[in-house]
Amino acid sequence: MGHASHPRACQADPRVAHARELLNQALHQREIGDASGALEKLKAAYSLVRTPILALELARTHVQLGKLVEARETLLSVARIPVRSEETARSAAARDQSAHLADEIRARLASITIRVTGAASGAVTVTIDGTAMPAEALGTTRLVDPGLHAVIAQAPEGAPSEKRVELREGEAREVHLTIGTPQPPSPRSATASGMALAGGTGSTDNTAPGKVSSRWNPLVYAGIGLAGAGVVVGTATGLLSVSKESSVNDACGAGFRCPHSRKYLYYVKEHAVQYAPLDRSSLPQPLPGPAQRSLSVFAIATAVGAVFWFDGSNPTIYGVASP
Repeated sequence: MGHASHPRACQADPRVAHARELLNQALHQREIGDASGALEKLKAAYSLVRTPILALELARTHVQLGKLVEARETLLSVARIPVRSEETARSAAARDQSAHLADEIRARLASITIRVTGAASGAVTVTIDGTAMPAEALGTTRLVDPGLHAVIAQAPEGAPSEKRVELREGEAREVHLTIGTPQPPSPRSATASGMALAGGTGSTDNTAPGKVSSRWNPLVYAGIGLAGAGVVVGTATGLLSVSKESSVNDACGAGFRCPHSRKYLYYVKEHAVQYAPLDRSSLPQPLPGPAQRSLSVFAIATAVGAVFWFDGSNPTIYGVASP
């Protein structure tokens, strides 16, 4: 690696021997198709000893993996390696090849210019494929590898902006990102958040206050209808019963004792009277009259309507937002 003329010096420096071993392993891995493994070995070797040969092989592996920007930077670093008096012809050739390959790669590189609006440049953080870009570099041309790239701009306030661009070799493109204006929270959202912090059950929707409808569940209307029907039928049958009772009083007297010519059985207010004395325990018990049944229906319907009235009046259960 440029030190063959002084074998003792090479053997005296353990870093050189270590780097040479890593180089041989990397070349073997690259030959069998393991470019990623070869790259790690070459990086380690180049960190131990910087020579034109190691730099050239490292750059070639970067190119094989599609990392053209890193390959070019590695090749350009060869020019900064001092030329030693004992440098071999192989090392000199690696210098020339590195310069030529760097020019070839430059023609293949893509470039991107990022422009951000909607926020001050100093307050914006821009990343390209997860790597932060200095604010001072915004608006300038940046060399990138050909392929797909994710560009994200973020600011302390406002919605972030993201774009994905795919660049071909040698393509130059401008990417415009706009930071969205932050939306102020609605009064209802703020109220709901306060209720949530206080242990309440406020809703977090965007419905404006006072716009919650109080429309009831259909069962409420059914209960009200049944209650009304019970009132009407109960009133009518009650009046009819009162009329029948009055007729019996006129015919039989206040004690419900009818004359012998009238052999009728009356069931009025839980009293059953026949012309001949009878054992009342042997008489069948009268069924509830129409008025009683109507009043029962009225009571049940009123209870149902009341239950669903109170439940339906709760906008968090049945209420819906008015348009």
